[in-house]
Amino acid sequence: MPISGGRAVSAGPSIAFRRNAVFAAFNTAVPVSDRHGLAGRKKELARLIDAVVKQRKHALIYGARGSGKTSLARVFGDLADEAGCVALYGSASEGAGVDGLFRPFLDELPLQRGIAATIPADRPMSVQQVANLFVQGVNQRTLLIVDEFDRVAAERTRHEVATLLKLLTDMHSMVQIVLVGIAGNVDGLLAAHPSLRRHLFAQPVSPIERDELAGLLRLCAQQAGLSFEEEAVQTIVSAAIGSPYHARLFGMHAALAAEGAGRDRVTLADAQRDLPRRSPSGAI
Repeated sequence: MPISGGRAVSAGPSIAFRRNAVFAAFNTAVPVSDRHGLAGRKKELARLIDAVVKQRKHALIYGARGSGKTSLARVFGDLADEAGCVALYGSASEGAGVDGLFRPFLDELPLQRGIAATIPADRPMSVQQVANLFVQGVNQRTLLIVDEFDRVAAERTRHEVATLLKLLTDMHSMVQIVLVGIAGNVDGLLAAHPSLRRHLFAQPVSPIERDELAGLLRLCAQQAGLSFEEEAVQTIVSAAIGSPYHARLFGMHAALAAEGAGRDRVTLADAQRDLPRRSPSGAI
């Protein structure tokens, strides 16, 4: 029977079950969808609720890769749902125009009866047509969350999206748009329509404080039935450089090392394993 920290670890669940518990708890493959698993973002959530739900502005969530933009957007969408809005999610594809960005939402959009028949199926919708559809066809507060907006490289498309946001505001549409991308999107949108500053709330996603990242690691470990030595926690937090994605990634590899050795406590040696190769500044 394996020994951990002076006590035995019962054979209990199978190895596969324990490893699956680690993968589930430190999951890096999908964004966080539970607000309790979203570390260090209470202020950002409160600002988004105030600006989008209460003030009815459009929004842009931006930050570095791995900063947790998508997780923040999804938890915000859940809170907006609870506040009476319909929050729908989509992802931008490279080369998409305005029609390609927003047509995928139509199957879930709460359209008034008969409106769907007016949507052209054989040709892309123009900016004005999309705006008219959202204004005339939707009578329920709806948030369209477009993730990975940084994939939209065409200046024309960025200009058209800015025009759409302006039209929706001017036409008092029930539809608001939340774009999720990298920092450069802010200047690009505002350059197209400087007046958007009054109608677009920009929320940066900054690195998370050390204490919040440490709490995230401990929560993941608890969910996996493990615990971390404090030195292991601090080593991973330092290596993650404020990124919740990297904290989960490094924590998962350390937890798998401990689990593979038959221990339920992650040591400093587990945390240091492969860290130079897996640091955010290097190739992952």
